[in-house]
Amino acid sequence: MSDSENTNYIENDSEDSFHPDEESSSNDSDEPSASSKRPKNSRKRSSVSIFTSTPRNSASHRLSKTLPRMPSLDSSPLAAAPHNLTPKLSPGEETIMQYLKKMDSKIDKIGEEIKTLKEEIGTGMKGKGKKSEQENFHVPPKIRTAVHDAYKQLVEEDDYAAWQTKLGDNKLKVSSEVNKATTQAVKQFVKGLYHDVQDGILQTAVARYFESVAQKEHKEKTGKIEQHKAKMLHYSRRKRKLQWRMAMVEKKTGWDEAKKRRISNALELCYMSSEEENNSDDETFLKTKPLSWRSEEYTKILEELDTKYERSMSNRSKRQMLKRVKGDMPSMRPKPIVKKEHEWVFAQ
Repeated sequence: MSDSENTNYIENDSEDSFHPDEESSSNDSDEPSASSKRPKNSRKRSSVSIFTSTPRNSASHRLSKTLPRMPSLDSSPLAAAPHNLTPKLSPGEETIMQYLKKMDSKIDKIGEEIKTLKEEIGTGMKGKGKKSEQENFHVPPKIRTAVHDAYKQLVEEDDYAAWQTKLGDNKLKVSSEVNKATTQAVKQFVKGLYHDVQDGILQTAVARYFESVAQKEHKEKTGKIEQHKAKMLHYSRRKRKLQWRMAMVEKKTGWDEAKKRRISNALELCYMSSEEENNSDDETFLKTKPLSWRSEEYTKILEELDTKYERSMSNRSKRQMLKRVKGDMPSMRPKPIVKKEHEWVFAQ
């Protein structure tokens, strides 16, 4: 085959080759295609198409007809996936990420708990009132004493009005209008002594002292003040006896350690007998009210401890100590609940 024939074959074959653009344009318009208008001197340009077109009778062209069309890249699942994929972390970085996630979870949980607590506190303060606020403060003894002294001086020496605790059947407060002047003067007095005292502590101390004044007035009006004093006196005497008996247990040289532990364990305030003060023309003495439910063994041990205590006292202390006499009338105090290890304390 000559060169001219080869050129014609290439040209014809290139004109019959598949061009999507040309096919679409021919379908959309009746006008002749651009290839039919191509001038004859375009052979040189057509020769280049052998590298860019596929002949219809070529093997690759026949194969493309038998294979299914591949989906485009835009419609594939890979295209739908995010392009900024998270890079793989190192073990150390992974540990840090896990720790940060846990911390975020804990912070969220703490935030919820704080919110719940705020709601509970708000609800509780509505029901508990002023008394609950006072219980949150610890008042130092010096502030309590200063409030007491300030009120006493203002009322007794400076002509301030005493606090009114009741108006008819209604209870008044330390912040009531009728008490404001005295209350403010007490606060200023204490502030002058202790400049750094917190307002909350001072307010609590004043309110508590006001409550004690109100209770004292109530007892005086109802005739219970003397009963209260007598009750506290009996309590203090029983407590002193318990204290010196506990101290004498360790000084008993004739008792072994097991017996000392057994007796010390059984020394309780509710097992101590009560005493009443009796005044006569000759002397003043204490009359003991025996406890009928106490065992003889326990009573005998207490007497030994009392004898030990009297012997350890100085002559001056002995003279100041009131004489004790066993009374004939037993105490009406009921028998306390029997503990298993204290069964020997009680009479059978």
